[in-house]
Amino acid sequence: MKRYIVFIATIFSFVCAFPFQVSANGPPPPHAVDCEIINKPEHTAHIDLLIQINENDEEYVVFSANDGNILGVSEQSAIVMYNQDGFASFTFHFADASYKGFRFAGSDDQYEILREKYHIIKVALIDKDGNILQISDSVDINPPDRTGFFMGRITYDAAANTIDAPYYDSPLGNLLMALSLFFSLVFRMLLSSTIETTIAIPFNLRPAGKIFAINMVTQIFLNIFMAVCSLPYIWGLIIGEAAVYVSEFYIFKRLYRHIPVRRLAIFVVTANTVSLIIGLCIAHV
Repeated sequence: MKRYIVFIATIFSFVCAFPFQVSANGPPPPHAVDCEIINKPEHTAHIDLLIQINENDEEYVVFSANDGNILGVSEQSAIVMYNQDGFASFTFHFADASYKGFRFAGSDDQYEILREKYHIIKVALIDKDGNILQISDSVDINPPDRTGFFMGRITYDAAANTIDAPYYDSPLGNLLMALSLFFSLVFRMLLSSTIETTIAIPFNLRPAGKIFAINMVTQIFLNIFMAVCSLPYIWGLIIGEAAVYVSEFYIFKRLYRHIPVRRLAIFVVTANTVSLIIGLCIAHV
């Protein structure tokens, strides 16, 4: 048992060197911009972002007809035709910017383009016909010193005409976020390993310490993979979890030769699926 603890501690210390932004059973990082409107005008029907985009940009489209149909807004409406100081509608002029109500750039690619290229943003409040009721001042969602990171939320108080895009940009803020991510990561790994160790009991897999150690090791490597993986979150999670299923099966098959292969396969699938579902449910509560 002692050697398992030493092994886990060694790998875990290696994991801590990685700048984790996600955990395997956690929700994806904030790769979208959510808008919260306070004290919005009475006839506000929709929210839009205004970005500095023009017809020469590869992301530019003349008019997103699909979003126009969804919102009942025509190509001749004020929000579609708006172009002042280089600002134009994100919803109607950014390619594939599907309308999601209060959420914008809801994909990894769109979010990164918005953050890197169109990071100076205004919020526009529009009525059901596409008329502009109010436009905020501009806000930069890309930290100027590049040491912090945008938290994926813009808050606009229409009455006070104030806009805020909070992000961590101080040593204390970064430290608190790092500690939060660290303890969240530890908790999820311990939870997952405990669940799978408990499920091992009716399958007659002993000792419990060995089961726990194996699951901790696979969880650590899964989180390393999720930290360095450049794939979209969901694809990284699918590939990583599939690797865990396969690797754990072969490890248990080698260590528990006296137990039927079918029973081991059922255990691996059951234990990992249950822990994954519970982890995802907790993460999204």
